[in-house]
Amino acid sequence: MTPELMEECADWIAAQLEEESMFVDAGLVQVMLRHEWEGEQRIPQISHEQAVDLILMALERDGISGAPDPIDRRLVLGVLQWEDDFLALAGRSRSR
Repeated sequence: MTPELMEECADWIAAQLEEESMFVDAGLVQVMLRHEWEGEQRIPQISHEQAVDLILMALERDGISGAPDPIDRRLVLGVLQWEDDFLALAGRSRSR
């Protein structure tokens, strides 16, 4: 995913989450996406649930946490699911 497309995707996902009353900065979404795309193991080679675990570990390793609410599995899984929708709308696949 190009940096421009990743930024657009993150903005779109943040807007979708906001409609679900989950207020998440697009910059945090972009960090999650970057961890997913830069990982050695990533979707579709691993499941969304496995990707969530890897992203949460990477965020913790980088000292990134949520405030006032923690970054949890539900949030990261939601981001990945919205990413699927964005990629489908953009006509893109999850290939490297």
